[in-house]
Amino acid sequence: MVWFYIFLAVFGELIWVTALKHASDMSGYLVFLIGVSISFPSLLKASELGEVSTVYTVFVGVGAAGVVLIEMLFYGEPFDWLKIFLITTLFSGVIGMVYATQKESKK
Repeated sequence: MVWFYIFLAVFGELIWVTALKHASDMSGYLVFLIGVSISFPSLLKASELGEVSTVYTVFVGVGAAGVVLIEMLFYGEPFDWLKIFLITTLFSGVIGMVYATQKESKK
């Protein structure tokens, strides 16, 4: 269940961060508030259910990668192989952190 809350938190983060780009009118602010109201309670619930270090690492890593990809796919940010490489490196670190935390939990 912890993974559900982590990815719900990431989904909310992608909403509110993307809404920052459009927060010049009331509807932009409303979307921002909806994203925050999904993201932070989900992050708190995930932190209650799982290891905080793993929850936060996945939240930040997947969220950052998601924002970069949304910018490239929907908002005209230039596609850059270096960014793709760095996202891949970021995911490697996130997976390593999850693996290391699970390994420690089994001891």
